[in-house]
Amino acid sequence: MKRGPKKGFSVIFKPAVLLFIFISLSFFLSAEKEKCSSCGFLNEKEDRYCLQCGKEVRPPSKEELKNQELALKSKVDDYVENARKYYHHLIYYGDDSKTDMEQALYHSRQAITFGGTCLTKIVMAEMEAIAAEMEERLSRLRSALKSSSKKIRLTQIGKSLFVDVSINKKIKIPFLLDTGCSHMLISPSLAQTLHLPLRRERYHVHLANGQTVWARKTFFDSVDVGGNVVNNIPGFVLETAFGNNPGLLGMAFFEHFIFKIDFEKKELFLEPKK
Repeated sequence: MKRGPKKGFSVIFKPAVLLFIFISLSFFLSAEKEKCSSCGFLNEKEDRYCLQCGKEVRPPSKEELKNQELALKSKVDDYVENARKYYHHLIYYGDDSKTDMEQALYHSRQAITFGGTCLTKIVMAEMEAIAAEMEERLSRLRSALKSSSKKIRLTQIGKSLFVDVSINKKIKIPFLLDTGCSHMLISPSLAQTLHLPLRRERYHVHLANGQTVWARKTFFDSVDVGGNVVNNIPGFVLETAFGNNPGLLGMAFFEHFIFKIDFEKKELFLEPKK
């Protein structure tokens, strides 16, 4: 009579083998992962931060540190380039754009904050100088905006804004406001009314509508906008009228001021430069 296998041994052996395989597999899999000391979550070896709690699982490798340094340097270089761009725009055009000042201040501050190990002493000093100058200019601009006496009402006709301008203390008339124009322009009829002296040379002048016209140079003894007076301003008298506009107020006047135009409230703020 043949004896069959012992059932008790078979019943015990199979679960034991399965348990051994499960433990071995778990150990093998866990060996390929990094356990978070905070929450116990098993992260992949290449993960630096825990996918569950977000805390650092392992210190950065040399390659990661090098990549971080390169990324930081690139970021700081962008801040320096942008700070210079907005600052040079202010200097080149001679205006006081609030947006340009804020952008120059923001990027110079960011360069200073993150550029401790990336910037040379010369570049760091340049960024600090830009930041200091922008802070001062913005402070002066805010002071000007708080003063109601500096507020000048504008008139809107279509999409254009006009401001009352007194020329040579003789006549007060609305001028088209255009900070994108470098000069002051007036119509030939207004020049005759003011008896302005004209130079013999003729110049080509480009208007905002793309038109190019002939003009002759002149000088205004005084230009007064809301009590803000600038003396001896150069300008051009157009040989042909440009629409119904008697004159155009450009940067030849505004370059003497810190200014802001509130298009919604139709107000102009002027603060004389020191």
